Amino acid sequence: MKDNRTSDTIFAILKTNANSQKVKIVRRGDFPAPKNSIQYATIVVKANDRPEAFELIEDILKDNNISYKEEKLSGSSFNGFEIKDYYKIGKRESAIRILFKYANGQDTAAKAGSIWNDLLLQVFRNNPSLERSPRDRSEVEVVKKINAAIQSLGSYKPVDLQIKSKRYSNVAGIIAGKGTKKADFVIVDNNGDEIGFLSYKAGTNALSFQQYGGITERASTNISNHKEVNDFKEVVIDNWDTYKSDYKTIWRSIEDNKLKKMAVFGQDYNRQSGYDSVDFVVQGVPKLKKVGATLDKRSIIKLNFSTKVIRKNNLTALQGNYEPTIGARKGERSRRIRLKNKSISGVRGGVFTRAYLTRGTNKEI
Repeated sequence: MKDNRTSDTIFAILKTNANSQKVKIVRRGDFPAPKNSIQYATIVVKANDRPEAFELIEDILKDNNISYKEEKLSGSSFNGFEIKDYYKIGKRESAIRILFKYANGQDTAAKAGSIWNDLLLQVFRNNPSLERSPRDRSEVEVVKKINAAIQSLGSYKPVDLQIKSKRYSNVAGIIAGKGTKKADFVIVDNNGDEIGFLSYKAGTNALSFQQYGGITERASTNISNHKEVNDFKEVVIDNWDTYKSDYKTIWRSIEDNKLKKMAVFGQDYNRQSGYDSVDFVVQGVPKLKKVGATLDKRSIIKLNFSTKVIRKNNLTALQGNYEPTIGARKGERSRRIRLKNKSISGVRGGVFTRAYLTRGTNKEI
């Protein structure tokens, strides 16, 4: 059944529920009206963490029974939402489009092209869809530094990029991943093929980032339907109102290593490399140096990171403070944990580091 709310009403719902210090909801230009011929009502969501803002807006749309589709929309390299099933009042009104931008209103946090090297710009001419800018503001300088080093250390020619013992051949540079999938960075060769996938975490320790991944269907049905996840959700839903006044977080150790791997490396961790099966989880500042050359004279560049470089499925490197742990904390009022016909709002669940969940007042359940 068609939603009887107009674009202005839907905009007001988003603005009321999402506006905060981290997220701003604004109009782009005028909305369709009976006296104009504008086709789209365009809403811009400004946030430096675009994946988190994306999840927040999706939760608000679901909670308000607003039908939507995730789409690749012009005007942003990050996926957005398109809403068509609502009450239209404009002469040519077609849809509401929701775009995600950085807090400064730009699609990239640097000047156009400055995060890319010349090799990638050449690749983009034949493969324009690969020009995907980073999803999170903290990733921009990382991409920029890696791409600049590939160009300078490789003398403006494609290189072989080496991470630990794994080597990627004929590399032009790195780009962003797709949507909210696990890979934050994708290694691209000079033919425009995507050949390597990395999950990136900022900072210097296990408290520098929030979570490895979510526990909703958006993260993965294999995760959201996992018995350990559902058992945890049930306890949270039944007891959160009691716990929340005394504890900032509640948590539970994960027993199944498969669940840990899905949360950290992607739901397809047991398959070949891809957006949801990353080769490495990396953290910190990138460090690159030339370590040799191939027989056909391509430079071999070693890529390391200042804090951690973890090969896929290596759980032994994720012990102690980095232990993947299922938990819940207070979240925005539109955040919700659901289990079948039960739910609770104002709480955010996920798989976090042990250090993140055990700081301050916390309870193991």
